Amino acid sequence: MNEYVIAIFSDEANAAKGVQALEALHAAGTLTVYGTIVVRRDANGDLTIEQRSEQGPATAGVGSLLGGLIGLFGARAGAFWRDHLRTEVSDEFLDDVVRELVPDKHAVIAEVSRDSSTSIDAPIEALGGTVLRERRDDLSADLIEKRVGSRTAELAEWKAQRAAETVEKIGSTLEAEIEQAQARLQRMAETAKQRLHDTKEELEAKLAALDKQAAKAKSDVKAQIERRMDDLRKELHDRQKKLAHAWEEARQALLH
Repeated sequence: MNEYVIAIFSDEANAAKGVQALEALHAAGTLTVYGTIVVRRDANGDLTIEQRSEQGPATAGVGSLLGGLIGLFGARAGAFWRDHLRTEVSDEFLDDVVRELVPDKHAVIAEVSRDSSTSIDAPIEALGGTVLRERRDDLSADLIEKRVGSRTAELAEWKAQRAAETVEKIGSTLEAEIEQAQARLQRMAETAKQRLHDTKEELEAKLAALDKQAAKAKSDVKAQIERRMDDLRKELHDRQKKLAHAWEEARQALLH
């Protein structure tokens, strides 16, 4: 399963050791680390980045989570960013992060893939850290699919109203409503297309990381990694299917 891990420490030194602990588990093959970022919450409550792993498509999830958390801790935009984060994590998880990551604390933010038998908590707690974990359920594809359906229905309603009117009665207001509905649907179509592209890139990058890890693993561990690869393919295939459906639905509606 893929999950987000936030390990919270009192100082930067132990946060760095927390990254090393995750890297050791990755090297052993017992879990796969896709990306890590170390942050500190300063006296004003804002998050600052202290260290991060190499960026790329495989780290898109942890980067998105970081961006949302930076916004969440911002005094003015917290509500907006909480809504943004709900596409991947629960309110309960966010409440735990806000409660535990107080000013002057440091945190390791990571996305990992692991079997249920692999413990992350023990090595982190041995360093004095607190572990918060949340399964990564990317609901953005569901949300995009739902919104495309809503925008498509809206456009169809306006067009049906136009078809029912005589030429003399069709006014500029109705035409403007149709144009606006088309523009909203076009934006959603572009969002679906971009997310589909990003999802494919993320899948390829993560599978490459898993394949590289499997090549160095012993036979029993290699079998675990291959199961993770199968789970990842299924998860991202389901997401791609929803996004492809949303894109095609929007494209067809805009053609007619």
